[in-house]
Amino acid sequence: MKQNRTFLNWLLLLMMTVGMTSCQGLVDAVFGEADYPAEIPVQPSKPTKQSAIISYATSSIGKTFGDAAFTNVLTNTGDGKVTYATSNAAVATVNSETGEVTITGNGEATITATVADTDKYTYTTKTASYTIGVGTATMTVTAEGFSGTYDGTAHGITVTAPEGATVKYGTAEGTYDLTASPTYTDAGTYTVYYQVTKQEYTTVTGSAVVAIAKAAGTISFATASIPKTFGDEAFTNPLTKTGDGKVGYLSSNTAVAEVDATTGEVTIKGSGEATIAALVIDGTNYTYATPKATYTIGVAKAAGSISYATPSISKNITDAAFTNALTQTGDGSVSYESSLTSVATVNSSTGEVTIVGTGSTVITATVADGTNYSYATKTASYTLTVKPSGLNAPAVYDHADSPF
Repeated sequence: MKQNRTFLNWLLLLMMTVGMTSCQGLVDAVFGEADYPAEIPVQPSKPTKQSAIISYATSSIGKTFGDAAFTNVLTNTGDGKVTYATSNAAVATVNSETGEVTITGNGEATITATVADTDKYTYTTKTASYTIGVGTATMTVTAEGFSGTYDGTAHGITVTAPEGATVKYGTAEGTYDLTASPTYTDAGTYTVYYQVTKQEYTTVTGSAVVAIAKAAGTISFATASIPKTFGDEAFTNPLTKTGDGKVGYLSSNTAVAEVDATTGEVTIKGSGEATIAALVIDGTNYTYATPKATYTIGVAKAAGSISYATPSISKNITDAAFTNALTQTGDGSVSYESSLTSVATVNSSTGEVTIVGTGSTVITATVADGTNYSYATKTASYTLTVKPSGLNAPAVYDHADSPF
């Protein structure tokens, strides 16, 4: 059989060389008509593959972290199977069969589609790719400050940020070294700065204000008028004050009353009237619409008196001048007079008595109301009796020497 096949191959070659007609008789002579096939079958040729391509219309896509999954449409002119891969799964992952991309972080990634040849199509370039640039997302951040009146409570700012965000605070712009908002109690205006950070999001900075106004303070005296008498002890009229203002005191008439500028203690200095004023200046946390409170002091004169301890004095005409001591309380002015100047004269200012003759006279002291004292009884007196010389000591006689 193998030999026949070799012969046939040779015969076909011959036929092609010399022509079909010339070879027909030779074939018939060799094989006979019965053994020669009617025609020789021709082997079919394989079909030729068509050329195909894959490509992306968009070579670069910009996204923001948080965007929804998407698919960049791939053009495939054949029927080759396509698979997808990413260069950076930290930025974007891709479904290997569908090409759907899911954003996972910010940065850059390349998505590559790879195609395989089929029986019908062949791909000269078997890959196509595009670049994804993912930017940071924007956070929604709000900050609320405080505006109110001093109440003794500490106040700060409130920052609202997305879950998982880190909020830091500071008292100077650009410096965020506090994990909680600084708080303030005293009146004033304070600016608090904040910084909000979160992975894959744009950092947010800003500020809010804490404004604390001063509260209303008051001062008042419970007693608006106080009567006093000269000589009374020092006293203090209590001042009622709300707030932290500093108080000082003044007297309208220091000849009547002096007041301690710090404590408000009043010392009586004379009779008459004085107004004591308390003046307050705004404090750290309080302000005073009416910064003054007053009361009046009426100081009456004290009761004075004059008297002589010795109501009656006997003198000789030869006795020297003398003064009978007058007891006086108060500041009244005293003058003296004698009822009978032929017996004795008296110095009107000092009360010194000079004996002039024998007899009796009344020495009277008269007082006038002083600055701070008044006298219900304005006179005091004593009786002076002046005897002739020797009458105070009777003579003693020795009868032995008497001529009778």
